[in-house]
Amino acid sequence: MQFSFSVSNLVRKIQGLANGGKDPLIGVELGPPGQEVKIIKELGAGSMGTVYKACQGSLERTVAVKFLARGYKMDDPDSAKRFYNEARAMAQLRSPHIVHVYFVGHYLDLPYLVMEYLDGYNLETYLRMHERLEVNEALELMRQVLKGLAQAHERGKVHRDIKPANIMVTGNRTAVILDFGLVRDSAGTRVTLEDEILGTPLYVAPEQIEGHQTDERVDLYAVGIILYELITGHAPFDGKDYIEVLKQHIENPLPNPETFGVSIDPCVMGVIEGLTAKNPEERFSSAREAILAIDRQYKRLQDGLPCSATPEPPPPQEEHIGVAVNRRGEITTKLGDISERYATSLHLLNTIMHEFKALEPLGEFSRGRITTEDTHVLVIPHGSGLAGLKCTCNHRLSELNQREYEALAECFEEREV
Repeated sequence: MQFSFSVSNLVRKIQGLANGGKDPLIGVELGPPGQEVKIIKELGAGSMGTVYKACQGSLERTVAVKFLARGYKMDDPDSAKRFYNEARAMAQLRSPHIVHVYFVGHYLDLPYLVMEYLDGYNLETYLRMHERLEVNEALELMRQVLKGLAQAHERGKVHRDIKPANIMVTGNRTAVILDFGLVRDSAGTRVTLEDEILGTPLYVAPEQIEGHQTDERVDLYAVGIILYELITGHAPFDGKDYIEVLKQHIENPLPNPETFGVSIDPCVMGVIEGLTAKNPEERFSSAREAILAIDRQYKRLQDGLPCSATPEPPPPQEEHIGVAVNRRGEITTKLGDISERYATSLHLLNTIMHEFKALEPLGEFSRGRITTEDTHVLVIPHGSGLAGLKCTCNHRLSELNQREYEALAECFEEREV
């Protein structure tokens, strides 16, 4: 077992004194011609790197710039490769609950990525400000995190380091996932503690600790632990050292919330337990399934119904005609009476687009319009494939095209075939 400790902040302070107290990156301009950003100030530093606030003059927008820590790069020769993997993983995901990456580059010998600037607090700070959250707010924030994770998982990406410090809460209370530094493909990866960031053992799943094969359910476990912490104000497993905390994750059940002077609704507690079961096979099978469970309890609480009550089914959604396919061309969702030739066309288009992505790894497809004399289709990314909404007229296509991606994606959710 290996433990890692960071002295990066101390080193940075010493370097700052040597430079007269001024960070040499402040005021630097970097980026390709026409997209240059100017670094304004440091936002925060961690073991893997430092994040700065910057201005992109060409678009008159504020952005964030993340640099890989020089010491981390020296200690781990593969760190730069993983750093770019993080950028590619985020750039290929399209969700309002995952931070957007714009481009990557090198400044001197340090890799950096330029991404969306989020004005708010990370969830760790947000919780300290409020001590604990009301159940409805906690459920809503974790629902949004699960929405982002669903997009990642359906594209074969697992975060593996979900924790409050990696979740931003913006001014309008939108939860956004940050830092995909440990992202890996979801196909049965075996990960040991030596691969993990050991600074936050409070949210690590039992199978991660024991070095078993892992998948997207490690992210669900972390979400469940965070949900418990948001409602009670305390992480369920804590101790005097790493070993004690990790042992509790493997052996101990969730403590009774009344230990912390809080009573949690039994059905909400059931959702938490469905996320944090020790055996991954006993957890929710996907982020989508967990979202449905949260939605049921959220609506029940809003209606003031007891735990034993069966919530009313959600109101019917707006009728759409469309189809979604995965990367293999299999139909995952079908809306209304639509010919399977559209599925074949979407699969062909998706295959071609993946060939283009191989040439430009940070390329990102957000949506497209296909219009013929008698056919109008709006195409969007969906999971590992594409989805298409068929319209009766070009005017209807324009109306759909003005919607946010999240609203379009919801047309295909909860209707798996």
